[in-house]
Amino acid sequence: MNRFTSGVLIAVFGLTLVACSATTPEDSGLPMSSGGPTAYDGEATYDADLDLWLADGWPVPDPSATFDPDAPYISPQEANTKLMACLSENGWDLKAEGTTSYSGNVPPEQWESYKRDLKDCLIQNRIGIDPAPPLTPELARNEYEAQQQTRSCLVSLGLTPPELPSYPVYEDSLLVDQVATSIYDLALEAGLDLTTDPSYQGSCPDPMNTWGRN
Repeated sequence: MNRFTSGVLIAVFGLTLVACSATTPEDSGLPMSSGGPTAYDGEATYDADLDLWLADGWPVPDPSATFDPDAPYISPQEANTKLMACLSENGWDLKAEGTTSYSGNVPPEQWESYKRDLKDCLIQNRIGIDPAPPLTPELARNEYEAQQQTRSCLVSLGLTPPELPSYPVYEDSLLVDQVATSIYDLALEAGLDLTTDPSYQGSCPDPMNTWGRN
């Protein structure tokens, strides 16, 4: 039985949350980067029937597109909700892990079927086609400050979320390893599930849902 936890940010932005990376003995099937066709074994090609760019059958951004912080986009939380609903309709038993990832168990003999359904659900919901923001020191600083502000907000509500790593550690993790650290997922990893009370998100929104726009 393959146990996995898949972070939707992998599909949406090409990033891995510190507490939500794929943990299977095989590739999870989620594209590990949405930065362009060079991240895939196959070249991105346009499918006119779907009106999507695909690489190895996975939906990817238009190779000529650039990140626009003001453009409409699908948030990781919305993407996770849509993806879980679609996969559940196909019979997969999944459990939400925080707001932007899910987990489940897939027998080895059904792994290819799961990946096929995952690919179809990404295509149906047009998940993974938004250009990712470039990973720059400016982005790292903005996102780190947003995470710090959210942590301070949670503390003001009487909660005790874990400390974020120092900025140099955060920046190195993001720019070198392409791992985005989230206070919401650090809290979940520490046993504090902030999704149990919607007022937390209402008062202190998760910056990962506005990644690149903070």
